[in-house]
Amino acid sequence: MKYLSIAAVILFLLPSCYALGQDISGSSQISYNTSSTKTDGEKSSSWNFLQSHYLNYNTYLTPAITSNLGIRYNRRDSNMNDQETIYPFINFGLTNEYLSGNLGYNYMEVKSSDNPSLITSFWNTNLTSQLEEWPKLNFQYTETKQYDDLAKHETDTKSTSLLSGVTYQFSVFDIMYNYMRSTSLDYLTETDTKSNNHISRLGMYKSFWDNRISISADGGYNYYDTTTTIPEAGEIEQKRLATEGFYGVDSSPEHSSSSSASGLIDRNYDTAVITVQEYMNIGLDLFYPQTVDTIYIHTDKDYSYDPAISSEMLEWAVYYTTEEIEPKTWTCITSSALFSYNETYHRFEIDLSPQEARHFKVVYYPGTTSPAFQVTEIEAYGLEYVNRKSETNTKTYTGNCALSIRPLQKWTTSYYLSYYRTETSPDEIMNYTLGQGINLTGDLSRYFLLTLSYQKTKSHLLETDTEVDSYTFNWRSNPLETLNTTFTLSYGETREDEELISKTNTLTFNSIFMLWEGIDVNWDLNVAQADNVRDDTESLSTYSDLYLRALLTKRLSWDLGYNQGYQQTTNEESTTTTSTDIYSTLVYTPSSRLYGRIYLRYGNAEEESRFLHQYSVGCFLTPKVQINAASSFEQAEDMDEMAHSLDLNWNIGRGASFRMGYSYSHNRNETTQEGHNFYSRLSVTF
Repeated sequence: MKYLSIAAVILFLLPSCYALGQDISGSSQISYNTSSTKTDGEKSSSWNFLQSHYLNYNTYLTPAITSNLGIRYNRRDSNMNDQETIYPFINFGLTNEYLSGNLGYNYMEVKSSDNPSLITSFWNTNLTSQLEEWPKLNFQYTETKQYDDLAKHETDTKSTSLLSGVTYQFSVFDIMYNYMRSTSLDYLTETDTKSNNHISRLGMYKSFWDNRISISADGGYNYYDTTTTIPEAGEIEQKRLATEGFYGVDSSPEHSSSSSASGLIDRNYDTAVITVQEYMNIGLDLFYPQTVDTIYIHTDKDYSYDPAISSEMLEWAVYYTTEEIEPKTWTCITSSALFSYNETYHRFEIDLSPQEARHFKVVYYPGTTSPAFQVTEIEAYGLEYVNRKSETNTKTYTGNCALSIRPLQKWTTSYYLSYYRTETSPDEIMNYTLGQGINLTGDLSRYFLLTLSYQKTKSHLLETDTEVDSYTFNWRSNPLETLNTTFTLSYGETREDEELISKTNTLTFNSIFMLWEGIDVNWDLNVAQADNVRDDTESLSTYSDLYLRALLTKRLSWDLGYNQGYQQTTNEESTTTTSTDIYSTLVYTPSSRLYGRIYLRYGNAEEESRFLHQYSVGCFLTPKVQINAASSFEQAEDMDEMAHSLDLNWNIGRGASFRMGYSYSHNRNETTQEGHNFYSRLSVTF
């Protein structure tokens, strides 16, 4: 009741603060959640009470200088562990015709019932010149200290970062140079790390003949060196430097492609990069194969993992590969890795058997009620013997060139060349990638837009030379205003040390057709054939997706989808798998205050069928009070799941809302589990 009283006082004072001036803003939110679970007769329960309060004041000290003063307060009380966070901050901003920048200081103290309090102080300053006809200069410096409140510290570190640079555009040239210096000092282990990073780039762009000929080119050189000093030589956990982060959602992680995300390895632990969901693949590419035994997945600071709630227990699978081409074939290290969640550093610490490779990834499998969270960073660590003073440096050379020519109004041809090379010392490792390609595009008519392309990539990695040749034919047609089609054929070959490794053929077809007003049909067809010459393995896969959406009346809409998949793999014996997925959604909105939804889905894969049906209805009792009810049922041969929920949302005013709800779930798999959950939340914003 003590913290409930504090929350009530803050909620009472917030509207009064608003009357003091328009420069004051803030919010306050309190919520309560309780749940109980019965598994094969054994009952467990949990509860938590959350508070989040924020107050901010902005003002102009002068016409060119602004100040921003604020504080955040978060608290979680539960039957497991409690946590309290206090986060005051102050910031000054400067903007005039010559300079723009800011100076800020943040302080954060995290108190936890299971861990010592962690204090983090952070201040930063940055300046950027504003003179348009002069080179643009920038300067940034940050300093972070982190320590606990124990008499004998278990955490005591200091880190700094300095960044300065210049950019300038002169005629057709674009010039850039940045210098970054970072230091890190761990007072407990007396480990001192210093790094310098020089980043330079020169680019140009020029067009001729009324923009019918254009040429662009750029080149870059980066030099990165690190010096680490420890009290004595020995084997310690070393962070593995990564060249790229990546992510993707794929339920077949053994053979998957991913999208790159440099934000996952930029050492920025405050900015969210992705939001997790089931089958989320999160990984990183190292500079070269190294042994890894721990992977860290950093989350947003508002997330807290509570494994005591059985329905929220999640799993991580870990994979690795040495392949460079996409899609990669991944090897599973463990399908359910041992891990813990570090509340102090807001990260999952995932353990795995020591494995040497260049590419690692983890796959996320949530519990039935696991809350979503955001990932800010991924890191890999491994044991390594180091000298008392160790030095490493990496040189990176990049180059790109592109030429585009449009000899006729409807014909365009282009050529590109790219080069990427890294040299790492003292291991004397050199890798490079050289790529080039040519494209020809002809807009013959509304019925025929043709694109032909050829790409060739050469790469050298760990004394292995790889060549990839790919040919692509693409045809697009829009014969009717209601019909749009795309057809693509591609062929590729991969060689290692001049030996043919694999051949691939793919066919992709897409058609979007409006039968008549209100009814649309979309059909996707994908066929892929691969011949792994080295392993004497052939595979054929097809996937067809037919989707129809119909607006039957002004108030009634109907969606229908049908997916069919087929895959055959042949080596010493032949293996065939098929999958079928049919789904339908019916939405009815008889008025602006009432809606209903029915969703059905049937799936069959590898002789196992699943049937899911969901029903939901929502109603505005008044213009500001909405009630929603939903039920879900899923049946399969070895499982039976059922869930019901009721939710009430009340928009009290322009800046306040109240929400409460109840859910019930019943799962029968190898065990029988029954769960009840109740929550309420009050939020005020001004």
